[in-house]
Order: sequence, then C-alpha cells, then structure tokens
Amino acid sequence: WHGGTWAFPMRDARDNMIGIRLRDGKGHKWAVKGSKQGLFLPDRKPDKTLFIVEGPTDCAAALTLGLSAIGRPSCLGQEDLILQYIRLYSVNRTIIICDNDEPGLRGTAKLQTKLPIPSTIFIPPVKDLREFLQLGGTAEMIDSATKDLVWQMPGRCT
Repeated sequence: WHGGTWAFPMRDARDNMIGIRLRDGKGHKWAVKGSKQGLFLPDRKPDKTLFIVEGPTDCAAALTLGLSAIGRPSCLGQEDLILQYIRLYSVNRTIIICDNDEPGLRGTAKLQTKLPIPSTIFIPPVKDLREFLQLGGTAEMIDSATKDLVWQMPGRCT
C-alpha cells in the first residue's frame, strides 16, 4: 500500500518478477510501465492440489483461507505460465475458483481445457473469492463443495 495504491508483483513460473500490478482504493487496475503480465505467486511451494484464482486480491483471499493458490491477472491469459508452474512443481490436480460472472466462467472453461492434470471448477455463491471470505466463507466449505464436483481428466475436456 503506497499513496492509496496497492502494488502486487507479477512473476513467471520460476518466481522471477516480470511486472507489477497496481490497484487503487476505488478498484482501478493498471500495471507499471514496462511490466509483463504474470502470475501472483505465494512465498511457498504449492501443495499437490493447486487452487487457481482470478486476480491478486482473490489470491490473497485464497492464501488467507490457507489454500495453496496462485492467481492470474484476469479471467483470461497466462495459460502457458500456469502449465509451466504445474510441471515445475509437480502439481497433481487443480481447483479453479472463478469469479461468478460470464467472463470468469468463459476464461475458466478455456483454462481447464489446457490443463494436463485432473481439474474441477468451484464457483463461489457470491461475486468472487474475496467476497466469499469477507462473508465468512471457509476452506472447509470449499473442501466440502469440491468433493461432489465433477473432475475433468486430461484429454477429456471439451
């Protein structure tokens, strides 16, 4: 937080900083000039189940919930970086948490078709994961909900 603006480092799959995303108190988003789009990564290696979320604030919410998560800058893009990250850290499966809107659903479906490991999609019953957390959502609720979801296997996604 600097001068009313949050700064979030964007990284490549090997954790090298390649850009900085900025967000002001009103929700406006932009990147520092010269930045490349990247992933929002935690300071620790992922678990074998990886949660993929949309944006730095949903990534912060996922980490607050204790989930092993990474974020991408928007609902579309960074698929190649995500695939590199999954291979680099030998992730076994993914749970994609998408924003509860049409762009989020489209972007999540596109990402899921590219994943080489089993995956499923969790859609919070509110706008996004950050709001889910603010309203009292827990990791246990996500775990309970994802147990009953359909898992896509690699090569079987449409």
